[in-house]
Amino acid sequence: MICLDNDLGGGSYLRGKYGDGIDVAKYTAEKKLHTDTLIIVHTCNTVGGDNIIAALANTHKNVSRIPHPYLVEILAKVGKPGLREV
Repeated sequence: MICLDNDLGGGSYLRGKYGDGIDVAKYTAEKKLHTDTLIIVHTCNTVGGDNIIAALANTHKNVSRIPHPYLVEILAKVGKPGLREV
């Protein structure tokens, strides 16, 4: 499983030091990496989430969107008991 957020440490309007979730999504799609892996987009940034999903649309078919506030709760229910929000 890969979990992607749009804003990776840069805040809502700043790019993270190493890029953002969209950069990871574009690289993963370009290189066709992990095409059978579940990818969860958990950003609260609606436009950013849409962009991530669009970047993966042609190469990855197992992409889901879960609003970040619900991510830990949902994953705990599907058998990931050690997860906690940090």
